[in-house]
Amino acid sequence: MSNLGNFGRPLHVLVLALPSGGACGVLPLQSSTGSGMSGLFFFTSSLTPTCSTSVSCSIPAQLCSRSLSNQDKPSLTKGRSNVHILSLNLSISSIITYTPPAIPISSLLHIMTYTGTNLNKPLEHHPSNSTLPFTSLNFASSRKLGLIIPSSNTVAEPLTNAILSAIPNLSVHYTRVSVTTLGTDSASTTQFSASAMIAAAQLLADAHVDAILWNGTSGMWIGTDLDAEVRLGEEMSQATGIPCSTTTIATVEALKYLGVRTISLAAPYSAAMMDKLGSFFEACGYEIAGTSRLEQVPPSNLEIAKTSDGDIRAAVRNAYHEATEAVVVACTNWPAAPLVDDLEKEEHGKFILDSVVVTAWWGLKALSMKTTVEGWGKLMSGAV
Repeated sequence: MSNLGNFGRPLHVLVLALPSGGACGVLPLQSSTGSGMSGLFFFTSSLTPTCSTSVSCSIPAQLCSRSLSNQDKPSLTKGRSNVHILSLNLSISSIITYTPPAIPISSLLHIMTYTGTNLNKPLEHHPSNSTLPFTSLNFASSRKLGLIIPSSNTVAEPLTNAILSAIPNLSVHYTRVSVTTLGTDSASTTQFSASAMIAAAQLLADAHVDAILWNGTSGMWIGTDLDAEVRLGEEMSQATGIPCSTTTIATVEALKYLGVRTISLAAPYSAAMMDKLGSFFEACGYEIAGTSRLEQVPPSNLEIAKTSDGDIRAAVRNAYHEATEAVVVACTNWPAAPLVDDLEKEEHGKFILDSVVVTAWWGLKALSMKTTVEGWGKLMSGAV
């Protein structure tokens, strides 16, 4: 299981002061108890967070308004980096737009973890021989993946960064399209117009990314078919000169790759959206063995991101049927990805295709990168 926690929790932010000249960014903060991440990891070259434009990524304004007192500074062995803890009651949506830049791991000196959500507990050193959640990046030669996400999505960026952070010399870049409602009504479905996607893709093209993906599942439930989704990718490619695709295409390609024909569906959507979801996959030639959704449909996309691990697990388990070969978890704003590895093991070989994981997998394919990543299910680990 990947250690990423509930997206509705208050954030516990770890600020690590680096030597002069260090970069500034954000990394997942792993809990050594296995209870999941309850914060984000910020690092800066100054002892007090500032909004200086001289660093490669500005720290959010919410952090800049906080000062560090002596009681915030835990005692560490002399000569090691100073570490500061701040407990901030912030929505994760106030931070996730900051993509981590690359710095050499050696510059971090010591990766620190804490033992749960009690900030008074002692810090523990990350073992030097452990797999680090971040790799160095050569900006002159790196491969660049561009992702378009819904404006109200607060899950796709941090989870994608966590999944792909161990891939050498890969950077992920994001832009957004306005999505404020989810439904089968015209006001909702018109948010996903081809013109909106093309405009977003053109912004990513300015960064000379090597591939672009629409990181959303709208193609599965707005009432169109797979051919329409393929045309969307082609239109974005024609407008940018860059290979483009979508999460919907990625999901179908993953099912083909795994040789799956009978699937179940799990999603946090309304009954009407679930009906559209089922119709889409049936039109693609798949047999639907079962469907499952939350008992209480979240009132907004922002609320979908706050679904508890327990509710997600229950929804995925309820989707299983004896004939099920794979469960398609269809939503890029539902934090199911960290649960995939464990759920696959529990269900004795059944595949789980989470939308965020599938998009990351397809992005690597688009870049012709064969690197596999452990901890996010069999598709991502290559254990198929």
